Amino acid sequence: MKEKLYCLKISFISGDMDCAEKAFIESELKFSTWLDVERKSIEHIFYADDPKSAVETALKINIIGKDLRKKNIRISKPKLEVLKKEDWAEAWKKHFKVQHVTRRVVIKPSWLKYTAKKGEVIIEIDPGMSFGTGKHATTRFCLKMLDRIAKETDVSKMTVLDAGCGSGILSIGAVRLGFSKITAFDFDPESVVIAKENFDINKISRSKASVADAELSMFKAPEKFDIVVANIISDILIVNCEKLDSLLRPDGYLVLAGILSTDYSKVRKAFKSIGFKEIHKSSENEWTGGMFRRN
Repeated sequence: MKEKLYCLKISFISGDMDCAEKAFIESELKFSTWLDVERKSIEHIFYADDPKSAVETALKINIIGKDLRKKNIRISKPKLEVLKKEDWAEAWKKHFKVQHVTRRVVIKPSWLKYTAKKGEVIIEIDPGMSFGTGKHATTRFCLKMLDRIAKETDVSKMTVLDAGCGSGILSIGAVRLGFSKITAFDFDPESVVIAKENFDINKISRSKASVADAELSMFKAPEKFDIVVANIISDILIVNCEKLDSLLRPDGYLVLAGILSTDYSKVRKAFKSIGFKEIHKSSENEWTGGMFRRN
């Protein structure tokens, strides 16, 4: 891991914020979104590992900004800030606290102390530069669905596939909720490293939860899964709907997230067309997730 991190900050000024965020997601640039409470503004921070990629990222942001202006959406020009990785690692920690996702599922940052109450399931997480802190609506939806299944069903022999695992937070949650074996993968090698580190923090053995570097379209598994959780952007879900279907057992649960509410109907239509029915959906902010089973 390189010692310096190049951060490009932009602020949302006016227009359709959901449309702007969708454009950033589709760009496949690495970024996070922050609410500046004092200024009452939304900030997006894009990340690069070296000066060259920082310049390329800035150019892409400017092109996105130009396209957004045609839709009456305004963002600020990117401002570059260079940080040492250790400085960043400490700076972002102030934004994360202990979170109660459900009555029993609790996310505890690895640097904070928390005494678990009776019946609580604790996920200890250090997301690093990977997606998956529990603060995002899509992550919370997936954890809520895993908890819901675990409450309604004996999951002690059920397997889970965590597609696009990020920090590994969903895999850890599945282990803590009693699922038998979890397989995870992500296309980002750094996410795979971070997920493994978080498995170690939670004292989860590789025989219980494994993680690999792979893209969804290319992922291969020796067996099908009782539950497939895919917290991935809508376009990739739609393109890979048959791939996800092929990884799920006939009576399994499919949990889909990472979907902007404006795109949810398209995702639902794609999965209904191959034999799935929606059994639950939930929206938070601009995001909607759904749980499906076969007809």
